[in-house]
Amino acid sequence: MFRGAHWSCIALGLVSLPGGARAAEVPPNAADMLREAYPKERQTVVNVLKRLYPESTDAIDKLVREIDLQKKTRVEQLGLIGGLRGEVAIGGFYSTGNTKEWGVSGTGAIRREGKRWVNSVDLLADVKNEDGDKVTDRLAATYRLRRNFTASNWFAAGGLSYERDSFAGFSQRLGQFAGAGYQITNGVRVKWDVMAGLGLRQTRFIDAPSENQVGLYARTTFAWQVSDTLKFAEDLSVANGKGNDTYRSTSSLTTDIYGGFALRLSFIGEKETQPPPGREKLDTYSRASVVYVFQPH
Repeated sequence: MFRGAHWSCIALGLVSLPGGARAAEVPPNAADMLREAYPKERQTVVNVLKRLYPESTDAIDKLVREIDLQKKTRVEQLGLIGGLRGEVAIGGFYSTGNTKEWGVSGTGAIRREGKRWVNSVDLLADVKNEDGDKVTDRLAATYRLRRNFTASNWFAAGGLSYERDSFAGFSQRLGQFAGAGYQITNGVRVKWDVMAGLGLRQTRFIDAPSENQVGLYARTTFAWQVSDTLKFAEDLSVANGKGNDTYRSTSSLTTDIYGGFALRLSFIGEKETQPPPGREKLDTYSRASVVYVFQPH
């Protein structure tokens, strides 16, 4: 782990290299340093190397991609829970739309990313109590499976989802989707992909007839590592079919605090084109959360 004196010695060793060596090839031990660094530390090592070897920027990025590919290959060789990484977050939210209130929010995410197969689970719970009585109960869970194709930016994807939101007018919503996607960019700092396919939904409304839909499901995710400690992310999805359509956008800024802890500010907008009678079309959620990230070496 690059901490304290250990990291200082490595940085000093790099800085003390002769000027001619800095302009030449990346030192042989650069790969070892990048492999040993934890994911958050790796970006710092990359930045130092690029400053010392500005003519080798492409070579350094290529080396990072090769190391990531090796790690993903190793994950696929581990057991069922080997190579899991993820996060848990807890904080507060303020909502507008069908409810205007403050409450407590909790989320969790687990991801297992191999060279070919990527599995992910996302969980969400929003709760608010007034005078000891629960007045808001919003739950969501999503499982996604992705199959990457060798030497291609194309991938296949599918998943299952569950939602419960009494203030939006439904007690249960199940979803299933499958389709194809394309990785637009998968760089060291910027990652962006899009996917689209067939979507199915079964919604049990509280005060309206249940609804089953067949239509289009589309999603795009964008992540930008703005600096060593700041990350911007956008997740936009659309469920479109005969009847009610759903549009959902999540924008977030995450900044590292210490170790595996980070602070996240996010804004979520959810629109239902044909909600049940008496319900608002647009709900928004503003969140502030403390996040703990766990990941394998």
